[in-house]
Amino acid sequence: MRKNSRYFGTDGIRGKFGEYPITPNFFLKLGYIIGKFFFQQGIEGIILGRDTRISGQILKSSMKSGILSSGLSFYDAGLMSTPAIAFLTKVSRKKIGVSISGSHNQYYDNGIKVFSKNGMKICKKVEYEIEDKIRNFSKETITCYGKSKNIKNAERKYIEFCKDFSERFDLIGLKIVLNCSNGATYKIAPCIFQELGANVISVDCKPDGMNIHHKDEEESLFELKKKVIEKKAHLGILLDGDGDRVSLVDHLGNHINGDQIIYIIVKDSISSRINSYKGGVIGTTMSNTALEKEFKKIGVPFIRSEVGEKNVLEKMKENGWIFGAESSGHVILLDQSTTSDGIIAALRILKIMIKNHTNLFRLCNEFRLMPQIFMKIKFNQINNKLILKNLMKMVQSIQKKISRDGRVIIRESGTEKLIRIMVEGNHQEDVLKIAQEIKLFSKERLNNIF
Repeated sequence: MRKNSRYFGTDGIRGKFGEYPITPNFFLKLGYIIGKFFFQQGIEGIILGRDTRISGQILKSSMKSGILSSGLSFYDAGLMSTPAIAFLTKVSRKKIGVSISGSHNQYYDNGIKVFSKNGMKICKKVEYEIEDKIRNFSKETITCYGKSKNIKNAERKYIEFCKDFSERFDLIGLKIVLNCSNGATYKIAPCIFQELGANVISVDCKPDGMNIHHKDEEESLFELKKKVIEKKAHLGILLDGDGDRVSLVDHLGNHINGDQIIYIIVKDSISSRINSYKGGVIGTTMSNTALEKEFKKIGVPFIRSEVGEKNVLEKMKENGWIFGAESSGHVILLDQSTTSDGIIAALRILKIMIKNHTNLFRLCNEFRLMPQIFMKIKFNQINNKLILKNLMKMVQSIQKKISRDGRVIIRESGTEKLIRIMVEGNHQEDVLKIAQEIKLFSKERLNNIF
């Protein structure tokens, strides 16, 4: 069996719409292959939802035709977040789920994420089997057809699920600034927080098909911080395009990332008098070193996986643990969801704030992240390996300049044509200096601009 997937990356299949494999023809074939594969396993249908990208409707129509031609029924969830698709899949029992989404990428990208009947993303073994069938595909005579159906009250089912976990918990008196990145949560998320009693100030909740993630995360966070302070809000929430990632902002305008979110949740869980958590936490190679140290202080085992929510989840299952997260905002809470869910993670933090009569700043104040700088280099398929090789050599030569706990990590993105770089150290000046050296080397020797 091959070690590397050709189609599936760190989080499903993703790419630029109109470029193979994100084309209507490929999605027609993919729908048929996935449908046939699961039809033979006794699955009765596929629940499919999409985010707000303009290309989503075209790809959905193509995939729908392929699914129906395979003999499986097609259940249309409409515009729906990825975590909502996972939830609907789990409660349906005999169906699988597909989310058509480009996640946190801009509008011109799209892709799919596939969920098994238990609501969890399909494993690598299944990905490999599907890829083998794609490569060996030949036209077949269609012998049976599935039925096309709409899922009644799909949005309301997910809204009630999010609210139900919050038993004896409301947000009355809280002011929240909520940015949905003009993505799939633009209707659902404001509704959930409002129905729980919060005063919600919505930002980027007017999708037009081309404005999903029209600002990069840094710009969105900057504007969210300003809005939180301006409106004297208790909290700011930034959800990505398909709703599976979250970043928070406290009332003073400080950014709270996935590392800090999982720390707050786990610490609260182990201090609970009832059902105190005894397990560990899965992070990734990019998780802040301070997170590992803080967990060690409070006796919580911490293991790093490769980058990607799928890899985090697989490690969680291996160890029988229920908590995992990525710095980028994927927060997996298996005691509540089968996948990372930005809304659920935000609600969990709000519940902890209210229970302890405190604010997010105080919850984070004792946990200081080590300085980190993230950079990225664009590449094409021809030069990426050469860029990686040269960068690795350069990093080896500067590694000694970093403090004992410092790290430089270079990796190829699994979702975009980028090489990602993370520099981490004890002192901000050292981290900045090394980051500048890498930038200068990239521009002078590799002719790349960050």
